[in-house]
Amino acid sequence: MWDDEVPDIEVKAKAAHTATVFFFHGLGDTGHGWYDAIPALQENGNEHIKFVLPTAPIRRVSVNMGMPMPAWWDLYGFDIKSPEDEKGISASAQRILKLVDDEVKAGIPASRIVLGGFSQGGALALYTGLTAPHAFAGCIAMSTWLPLHAKFPAALADKDRKLPILQCHGTEDPLLPLSYAKASNDRLKSFGLTPEFKEYPMAHSACDSEINAVKQFLKTVLPPT
Repeated sequence: MWDDEVPDIEVKAKAAHTATVFFFHGLGDTGHGWYDAIPALQENGNEHIKFVLPTAPIRRVSVNMGMPMPAWWDLYGFDIKSPEDEKGISASAQRILKLVDDEVKAGIPASRIVLGGFSQGGALALYTGLTAPHAFAGCIAMSTWLPLHAKFPAALADKDRKLPILQCHGTEDPLLPLSYAKASNDRLKSFGLTPEFKEYPMAHSACDSEINAVKQFLKTVLPPT
């Protein structure tokens, strides 16, 4: 828990708990914003998965005129060429790894853990999944981008590790254009990964078809044991 006023949301597995998904919200949101999507993800063979929905700390965000809001790091712009808060990205990734370490100590190995998120939270999931010392089961990247892309592939924790990635994006996204997502997808492919890429006729949001794709991805990378 990073903000004493907003505890992490934990949705317990509906069956014997053998896998965990950490899912990170977007800028200005909280873990509560994704709570209603979880029941659909725990259906049809995913009952053994626990979901953890942390909330980012409150900080001033430059791109929003310095207004304080939940944010995993400061954002200076939404353009793919905007400067990035490398210190903040790294700090949030380290916080995620602390949550992962606690889960591993509780009996769930990293190979049974998926990191996922939407928008800035998806960027956090991608960066952490690629730079962490753990071999995660997979990564879900919804309406997002690869942060600090110029640091890769040097930043990869293991250049031989093939992290399964599901990348989803809206074709009408006005905030993070589809071209940004495709550029990140190309970047991931350039260092040997094979991310699955899905497009949906939507803006900067999620839809039922996308949630179904996430559910199927989880069934593949986190099958019952």
